[in-house]
Amino acid sequence: MTNVSILKRVAFICFSALFAGNVFAAASVNDRPDTSSSFYENSEDGWFWYKDEKEEPKKPEQLKKQTPSPQEQLKNAENPEKAFSVAWLRKNIPRYLDLAIDNPTPENVRAFLLIQRIMLDKAENFSQAVQAQVVGDVLIDESARRGFSTVAANTLNAKGTEEARKLIASLSDKVGIFFFFSSTCSYCKAQIPILGYFAKRYDIAIMGVSVDGIGFQTQDGKDPFPWKPDAGLAQKLGLSQVPALVLVTPKGDAEPISQGILSLNEIEQRILLVSKRKGWIKEEEFEKTRPMVEGMRNDLSKALQTSSPLSEQKLRSYQEADGFIPPDRLVPLVTMRAKVTNSDMSTVKSLKNAEKAVNEMKSVAETSRKK
Repeated sequence: MTNVSILKRVAFICFSALFAGNVFAAASVNDRPDTSSSFYENSEDGWFWYKDEKEEPKKPEQLKKQTPSPQEQLKNAENPEKAFSVAWLRKNIPRYLDLAIDNPTPENVRAFLLIQRIMLDKAENFSQAVQAQVVGDVLIDESARRGFSTVAANTLNAKGTEEARKLIASLSDKVGIFFFFSSTCSYCKAQIPILGYFAKRYDIAIMGVSVDGIGFQTQDGKDPFPWKPDAGLAQKLGLSQVPALVLVTPKGDAEPISQGILSLNEIEQRILLVSKRKGWIKEEEFEKTRPMVEGMRNDLSKALQTSSPLSEQKLRSYQEADGFIPPDRLVPLVTMRAKVTNSDMSTVKSLKNAEKAVNEMKSVAETSRKK
């Protein structure tokens, strides 16, 4: 180390000592904190030995008074859940479960199982109440629209299929089908006999469009449908794979219904869906193809939709400030809308019809007794 470096270090130490001495000398004895109590007597205070005498520690009695009791906390809560209500159970079941898993003592596990049993009993009571309410109420009894038994389901399915076939047949002079294929596509070859059966059943014209410019390449050498090479139509329609089926009209309106092989039933269903969307068949015509009891196809969600400011205002009159509709207002509202849109769904009318049938049966019984 050079002499210059040594001198610099000595000067720095002296300057630091002089500065420190001036600072401590500037502070008077009266400005220093009271150190009458030994540091060793209060060593647990550590470096934070200075205390503000104005802030005295609160006594246990004062802390106890400021902490509200569990009853007071529940009373002061904005919306306390009622004990053992569904809202209370939904909130607390996870807590009981966590407690039982983290600390599976007999008491914790039993507490969780008891709470779970309460919820299961509530669910069973609700299920029984639902079953009792459904019986005889055509608005909420789904079996009134579609029977659950095999006989009822098969009967409705057959009826719906019959209506669907009639509707598709009625489209024979309105639509045709473009069948996009490739001569090397195995799925295209599998689609050909299905389309052939479809064409014979409904007499709907089918035109093949070859994306590779080669014909069907059938074993007998005969083309099942007339065809022509693709001249950019597939790209224009946004088709990316074959086989593809496109529903077309004489006016040039085109709507793809598939890009991949379809079964006969799928072809029928998609043609109906596209035709309804495009307006080629009416809504009521399509509804007849649904496998449901005639007169029971009402959609309550649509019946309750508001379509004018007046109907919106009427609906708003049933609601409370937060938008909730109490049950005593909801039931007559829905029943009224169902009756307006489809009188066959009215519970009142069903009861009157039942009463009429009972009176007729009584009349027949009395006549038979007299004879």
